[in-house]
Amino acid sequence: MPRPQLRLPLSLIAARARALGVEFDHGHRLEAAALRSAEPWFAAGYEACGRVWTGAATDADFGASAPFFHPWLDDPCWFTRTVETFLARGPASR
Repeated sequence: MPRPQLRLPLSLIAARARALGVEFDHGHRLEAAALRSAEPWFAAGYEACGRVWTGAATDADFGASAPFFHPWLDDPCWFTRTVETFLARGPASR
């Protein structure tokens, strides 16, 4: 059943780099990951990312590297707060 009151007025359309003719290699990925170096989970996550991208990962590595792929995992309540804030504005603001 559709719930129009939950529909957000934003569409995110993101092209993949390859579709734009840009190729990223392992070094590019690690360089981008290094931008999160101030995070407390960074050291373990960075090493885990290296193993994920080279195909040598364990199950634990996928969990440790998750914040690089899903930043909202840093703050599990982020999505809930975002939706609650949006809904609290009321229909007039949508």
